[in-house]
Amino acid sequence: MTAYESTTARLAQQELGACVLIQDLLPLYVEGEVSPGSRDLIVEHVARCERCAGYLAGTQSALAQLRRDRTVHIATLARDLPNRSALAGGQRLVAAIALLTTYGGGLVGSVLIGHTASGRGNPLELIFGLGLGSLSLVALFALARSRGSVTLQRVLALLGSCGVALFGSIALVANGHGGELMIGFLLWLLGLAGVWAAVLQRPPHPVAIGDGA
Repeated sequence: MTAYESTTARLAQQELGACVLIQDLLPLYVEGEVSPGSRDLIVEHVARCERCAGYLAGTQSALAQLRRDRTVHIATLARDLPNRSALAGGQRLVAAIALLTTYGGGLVGSVLIGHTASGRGNPLELIFGLGLGSLSLVALFALARSRGSVTLQRVLALLGSCGVALFGSIALVANGHGGELMIGFLLWLLGLAGVWAAVLQRPPHPVAIGDGA
């Protein structure tokens, strides 16, 4: 190899290394995030290197397409936001109605159980009350599951709230006097508040029962 060929090969390798460096900097150059000295160096190199000029054009085209796609995506989200809000509101309303209906069925079952516990009911009422209460409890768990992962905290809150409502029904049926009626209604409301929180809340970081660590 002659001295001329050796020099030419060395210059070609240096130019190739410069191209690699320039191409690494081009995305930052397009975004305007390079220093003035680096920007001048890139402009000078691209002016005399067709390969890097083509790479720059491709980078600019790709970034422009990304910006257009992002703009379209943001516009689509903004246009669909009212529909999403209305849908979410409708879903919350349906969930609230389902919860109140199910909780009411559970109260009927607990009243039948309390009536039997007071000695004034019959076995049929007890069976019907247990069945209705169990069905309502299962429905509440299903509703809670549709709103998010069923965590141990939600299970305990739901069971405790249903137990409070059951004691309220027993207080109402077993005595029936003014003080007991007030206590019973308060326990019903307390149970409803607990069920509402346990069923309709959406845990921010749910850990489902049975999930591995």
